[in-house]
Amino acid sequence: GAQHTAVSLFGLGFGMWFARVANQSPRRVWAAYIVLTILHLIANYAAMRVLAFTSINRHRLDVLLSSFGAGEGVPLPATVAGKETIIVNPRRWWWWPGSKAGGRGSSSSSRGSAWKIRMGVRVKDLTPSVPELSDLQELFHDESYLLNVLEGSLSSTTTTNKKEEQEQPRRSGSKTRPQVMVALREDATNITLLKASFHAYLLQQRRRGGAGAGGGEGEGEEEGMMSLIRATYEEACTNFPLLEEGLRRQGWNLERVLLSPEGWVYHKEGK
Repeated sequence: GAQHTAVSLFGLGFGMWFARVANQSPRRVWAAYIVLTILHLIANYAAMRVLAFTSINRHRLDVLLSSFGAGEGVPLPATVAGKETIIVNPRRWWWWPGSKAGGRGSSSSSRGSAWKIRMGVRVKDLTPSVPELSDLQELFHDESYLLNVLEGSLSSTTTTNKKEEQEQPRRSGSKTRPQVMVALREDATNITLLKASFHAYLLQQRRRGGAGAGGGEGEGEEEGMMSLIRATYEEACTNFPLLEEGLRRQGWNLERVLLSPEGWVYHKEGK
């Protein structure tokens, strides 16, 4: 309208005057270029801060789960946008100061080093133990996913990405971070991805609280972790409907869940 026309005419006139003033010497040209480039970047950064995406990626989901887990409810997209990193999250770098305290996408130093979540792995990557796999299939019989936690050398034996396996010790020091392995059934939906992620979040929080985890080795440790998986699964089944309702009420688009699973799926029993 009239406002757009007025701004365009003002910009045209100001641009002609500025070009004449700035073009009087190479020093002025470079000074103008640097100043205008900085202003351009600042304006773009401010514009990105205003944008409130309703799709859910890994970083936004981390903020959502942290808020929900702290009893603060599900935040609005605009609130999450203010907590997002625009270009890159330096806490993901193993050498960044405080990276162990903040973890991936963390906004609180009390959360500790985040567990790695691998979504869409093969069933055989969940565990090398056949009895344990049977227990997982029984537990998640009514779900469209299977979930397990691999720790230490066990997780290294099932990691298919050799480069990732070699980088693990560098990122977390001498102790390998636990990996939450999630296998998806062929009928898995975005809601399945969210519930599996919520289950993984509860596992991480409960383990850090020292509840339900076995301190021994071998079968004792596996039984402790299985007990923890069962307990947090029950908690996930109880609280996930509240989380889903909150996401819908706050305007999050559950048709756009961008968690980038690896692509493997398993078939329903009897097919």
